[in-house]
Amino acid sequence: MGGIVKKLRVEGSEGVMTISGEGQVRAKLGNKYMTLTKKDGTQMKNFDSLPSAYLAIENQGVDEKNITTFHIYGGGFGHGVGMSQNGAQTMAKDGKSFEDILQFFYHGVRVCEADSVKE
Repeated sequence: MGGIVKKLRVEGSEGVMTISGEGQVRAKLGNKYMTLTKKDGTQMKNFDSLPSAYLAIENQGVDEKNITTFHIYGGGFGHGVGMSQNGAQTMAKDGKSFEDILQFFYHGVRVCEADSVKE
């Protein structure tokens, strides 16, 4: 299953936790030690939360200790429909140009000057 997670119920040996809201889901599933691997193979580190609540969850089954594990795949940045404001701001602070930022979030886009655009 997959989509934007708005509420997540987690059951474990120490009880049950319900996480509500995209921001809380992102915060609870993330941690500052994780490494995110993007589709292009590059990695991002030092995130306190997931960059998006757009997730796919795959049941990995039950192991020999009767523990069910899941693989959680991330689905994007921000709302899953465009540019992450926080991501774009961080990239700008790191010295990336607006062209670099647009091309990162919108693969295949070509930035051109207004005078060269034909109607």
